[in-house]
Amino acid sequence: MRSIRSFLSAAALASPAVLASDLPAAAEPWIMDREKTAVTFSLEHIGFSLVEGRFRDFDAAIDFDPVAQTASSVSFSIAAKSIDTDWGARDDFIRGDDMLDVEAHPRITFVSSDVRMLSDTEATVTGLVTIKGVSREETFDVVLNGMSPSTEDPGVTLAAFTVTGEVDRSDYGVSAFAPAVATTMALRVDIAARSPGR
Repeated sequence: MRSIRSFLSAAALASPAVLASDLPAAAEPWIMDREKTAVTFSLEHIGFSLVEGRFRDFDAAIDFDPVAQTASSVSFSIAAKSIDTDWGARDDFIRGDDMLDVEAHPRITFVSSDVRMLSDTEATVTGLVTIKGVSREETFDVVLNGMSPSTEDPGVTLAAFTVTGEVDRSDYGVSAFAPAVATTMALRVDIAARSPGR
C-alpha cells in the first residue's frame, strides 16, 4: 500500500527504535490485527445529537514494499450486513432495500490510489470507495500512531494508524431520513497491523 509504505519509511527515518533491518522484505503481505482494528461512523440527528455505529466484519489486504512504492497495494472490505448501531430495528432497516441493500450489495470497499505526505506521521490518502454498487473517489486523513518491533517477537514489526474523513451517503444512493439524519457521515478507522514473522 502506498500510504503504509510512505508512513513506515518516514517513521523508520524518524525513530531510532525502527531500523531498516527490522522492516520486512519487499512486497510481503502485512496482517491486520482484527482485535485492535475498528471501523466506526457517526451522523448528526436533527442537528444536535448523534447516531453512532460500527461495522463488525471487515478485512484488509496489504502488500507492503518498504523500498518500491509502486509494488505496494491495499484494499479494505466491509461486510455491509455487519452494521451495528446498538438498535436492532434500525440496523435491520439500514440493511434493507431503502438503505444499504445488503443482499444485492454485500460489500463496502476501499482501494487506495494515491498518498500525499503532510509530515513524517500525517498524510492524505485518496482511493475508490464503493457503496451499494456506486464507486466514487474519496480522500481521507491518515495518522501514523506508532511503529516498532514487537516486544514478543522482534522479527515482527507492529504499526498502528488512524484514518478519518467524511463521506456523503446520498452520493451512494443511501439518503433515507435526510435531512433529519444528516447525509454527511464522519468515518474513523483504527488499524493495527503486523509484518510477517521471520
